[in-house]
Amino acid sequence: MYGTQIEGTFFNEAADLFDPRLHENKVYLFSNGCVKMANKKFTSIKNDFCIVFEKNAQILEVEDDGSIAAQAFEFNDIKAIQDVQQMKTLDVCGVVAEVSENELVNLRKGN
Repeated sequence: MYGTQIEGTFFNEAADLFDPRLHENKVYLFSNGCVKMANKKFTSIKNDFCIVFEKNAQILEVEDDGSIAAQAFEFNDIKAIQDVQQMKTLDVCGVVAEVSENELVNLRKGN
C-alpha cells in the first residue's frame, strides 16, 4: 500500500556492518530482508509486519526523486494520553516550558 511505513531491523553483525553506511536524509533500496510479524511492544510503526536484515542484505543508495514523505505522524491532543491503552505508541506535540534537575520516581512495582 502506498505511503505505508514498515520497520527495518538490524541485529548484531548486520547492525555493525550497515550502521556506518546509512545516513539520515538519504534514500536507499534494501533487498534480502526477511519479513516477520512485528512485535507491537517494540515498535511505533502501525504495520503488522517488519523486515529483519542480516549481514547478507544488499543496500544501494539511490537519488531522491521527492516521492517519499519525510515523516508520517498522527498527532493527538495531550489530553488523549489518558485514553490510550497501555503500551500503545501515541504521537504528541508539545512545548517544554521548564527544565529542572532529575528526580527519582518510584513505580508501582516498587522499583
